[in-house]
Amino acid sequence: APDISDDYMLVRVEHNIIKVNLDEIYYIEGYKDYVKIFTTADKPLLTIKSMKTVEDMLLDKGFIRVHRSFIVALKKIDSLRNNRLMIKGKNIPVGEKYREHFFERFIDGKL
Repeated sequence: APDISDDYMLVRVEHNIIKVNLDEIYYIEGYKDYVKIFTTADKPLLTIKSMKTVEDMLLDKGFIRVHRSFIVALKKIDSLRNNRLMIKGKNIPVGEKYREHFFERFIDGKL
């Protein structure tokens, strides 16, 4: 079964499979072999997945990779200054490799 639908994704956190509503995700931060999913909940969810896997899952669902270590929800971006964006008080860098694609989508409003 796929781990993603139009509205939510399923992630394994410790021994639980958790349903995460896509519209509750602010951003995802990647580490070596796992990612932290920051949502409207207080604590981020830690799951063993690669950034590439998550990026592919969230393709065309309102998310964009902006850095080697960050995928963000376009709708949740509060502000943009130079090559950094703010989401919920978190300063997120926009990596050089991702810059052009990000600005195209964000500035042209192709959310």
